Formats: sequence, structure tokens, C-alpha cells
Amino acid sequence: MLQEACNPTRWLQNRKKRDRVGKADAELSDTERWVARLGLDSAYGFLGELGLHDHERPARRYGLGVAIGSLPVTLESLVGAYTALAGDGRLRQPAWTAESSKGSAREAPRRVISGESARLVTLYL
Repeated sequence: MLQEACNPTRWLQNRKKRDRVGKADAELSDTERWVARLGLDSAYGFLGELGLHDHERPARRYGLGVAIGSLPVTLESLVGAYTALAGDGRLRQPAWTAESSKGSAREAPRRVISGESARLVTLYL
């Protein structure tokens, strides 16, 4: 470590490398930065819990693109995800009409994120 610090060429190379990484991080959107910090697999798993994908393809197929909408999402799954945010983090099947919600047995909502996190996300939106 001391030899590296005393070697001006090595120090300059490392500084340039750090500057490039910092600049690249500054160019990321907030959601891309969130995915990068959380980890791609964790973020992809979370989006799957919200019903936004079916785990058919691996997370690495999409990369940081999961943060900017590269997942193929249906209107129904998107409505479900927003419903989970509005329902304090509890995901339930959407009911498209009043009759469909009365006549059929719907599964109980399940918690996918904490109520506090759901409220923070809705404030962010």
C-alpha cells in the first residue's frame, strides 16, 4: 500500500479510475442508483414480489435497465403494483369491476413492503 502511494504513476492511474467511476455514478438516474446500491438480484426479486415479472428470465438479462422500464409489464401487473403502494404495501389481485370482486373468492392481500416504505415511495412519485 505504501509503495502504491509513493508511486506517482500508479497513484495517477488509480485517481483517473476513481474519477471515471464517480462520473459514471453521477450520470445514473435515482432509480438506477437505487438498483445499483440494492443489488440487481435483490431489486429484481423485489419487482417480482410486486408482480412486475414472473422470474422467467434472469436479472442479468435486463441489467440496470430494470430501473428504467425495460421489463415487459402488463397493464394488470402495473395496476397491481400501484395498488400495493396505495394499500400500505399489501399486494392483492386487482378487481376490474364491482361484480367481479363480489362474486369470486379473492386471495387475501400479502405484504410485499412495509407500510412506511410504501408511503415513502408514493411521496416520491
